[in-house]
Amino acid sequence: MIGEERARELVEALVGAGEGLDGHGDCQLAAASGRAIALHYTPGMGLLALGVVGPLPGGEELDLRILTAFMGANFLWQESEGETFAYDEDSNCIMMQRALTGDDPLSLDAQLEDFDQDLGHFSALLEQLPDEFEDYDAS
Repeated sequence: MIGEERARELVEALVGAGEGLDGHGDCQLAAASGRAIALHYTPGMGLLALGVVGPLPGGEELDLRILTAFMGANFLWQESEGETFAYDEDSNCIMMQRALTGDDPLSLDAQLEDFDQDLGHFSALLEQLPDEFEDYDAS
């Protein structure tokens, strides 16, 4: 796990001098894809990347099936490649996070690129799931 001082140094190396983690341990980045990625440092957890996968489409039964699919992917990261998913009730969105372990700017940058690609993958999956579940009959 990266310590706070090292996390601050690494993030500043990525985003430029005078920028980086604020007093709360947060920083907003724009990935090359245009997606927003938030960085957050928490003692005991280290540096985390967070992103919005996307909003749930609506409809209680469909949303429950989609949430179940994403939460199932959390189990031992069997389908998420290391990311974990959560539901943000305020925004009605599925969120994704990953612990960042890179201890130099190049490896941290590579981890952020991977995170961005995975965020794109799971965002596209979220858009496809309603079609895959449309024939589902719970009765």
